[in-house]
Amino acid sequence: MRLEREKQNTPIEPVRRNGGERSVVLSGDTTYSSNLSRYAKGVDLLIHCVAIGSRQLEAAAPSFVQRFYDFLASPEMAGRILSEARPRQAVFSHISLYSRPDLQITRASTDELTSRVRAIYDGPFLVGEDLMSFRIGADGVTAEPYSAAKRHQEPD
Repeated sequence: MRLEREKQNTPIEPVRRNGGERSVVLSGDTTYSSNLSRYAKGVDLLIHCVAIGSRQLEAAAPSFVQRFYDFLASPEMAGRILSEARPRQAVFSHISLYSRPDLQITRASTDELTSRVRAIYDGPFLVGEDLMSFRIGADGVTAEPYSAAKRHQEPD
């Protein structure tokens, strides 16, 4: 499936993998797309990018933040996609946190990201961590944080 970014007309190719009765969608770097929402409808796991500038940064430097929101979903855009797709589980990856040290504005927190998404989406989602993995089964999706010991385990 190809999607067009509304502002840049740049193609985006999300990936959907189905295995038996299970499915995963990796959004790629994108903003809101109704096609993506339909493509990911009801998947077991939706892996989506997200960018965030704090509310303070958005107010102080709106054009700076908008440059990123033109290519990556803001928390509100991501919440809208999740609300429409209603995956069994969602996780944010490629999390872009913006700041402006010259304005003495630090990065938004994970709590702010969660709060802003939660204001729009009431379903399950996680803020991803490096090397996090997932198990998808009949009973749902389980997140497994990375551990050094796991790196040397053989797959089940």
